[in-house]
Amino acid sequence: MIDGRFKIMSPELKTIEDQAMALPAEDRERLASHLFRSLNAESLNQVDLDWLEFAEKRFQALKNGTDVGLSEEAFFKALV
Repeated sequence: MIDGRFKIMSPELKTIEDQAMALPAEDRERLASHLFRSLNAESLNQVDLDWLEFAEKRFQALKNGTDVGLSEEAFFKALV
């Protein structure tokens, strides 16, 4: 169930949301990532930040095809 506080949005917030939703998907992704990080920035230590940076680089490499990752079979073989 969605928290009730998200059902009613101020006109200013609705305008910002509409503008954000009109952005290309890549820009929306970047904005969402930036906003998410801003919520948790105070509780993240340097190790957390380093892992986030690593994960973002890895995700971008997989997304743009510079890294093809592992097949499901190779992944599970690597676990053994």
